[in-house]
Amino acid sequence: MLLLTAFLTLAAAPAGDEVRPVAAATAARPQAPQPLNGVVTNSTVTLAGQAFYRQFCLAWHDKPLNEMFAIAIRERTSARRGNQVVVEHAGRVLFQGALPPFAAGLRQVSQQAVEVSYEAVVNAEVQRLLFSQDELAPDEI
Repeated sequence: MLLLTAFLTLAAAPAGDEVRPVAAATAARPQAPQPLNGVVTNSTVTLAGQAFYRQFCLAWHDKPLNEMFAIAIRERTSARRGNQVVVEHAGRVLFQGALPPFAAGLRQVSQQAVEVSYEAVVNAEVQRLLFSQDELAPDEI
């Protein structure tokens, strides 16, 4: 995971720049603000969904480079299957799981959702940076 973070940091720097720590590189050159990056949207309905969202955000903001990605959390209620939570990024489902009926299991489910989602987002970004082809659309690769 540390290797992927370092790769993303180095890939974001323009060619010809010397490699500097992230804090020094960010402070040295102004960057255009990306209005939707780093946002975690909330489309949950129930109290359990709201609690999942809070736990997810607390764990998500501890991840390095989380401000590069916009994440959507949606909740689907169903009498037959229980409450389902879906974590999405750029129209792709990163995590889908059932909310536990009791609040005690929410922290574990949210931690699992953060780990799975972060790994999928970072891997997708690495794939995008390494394998960009002009003649193919991203969904055709």
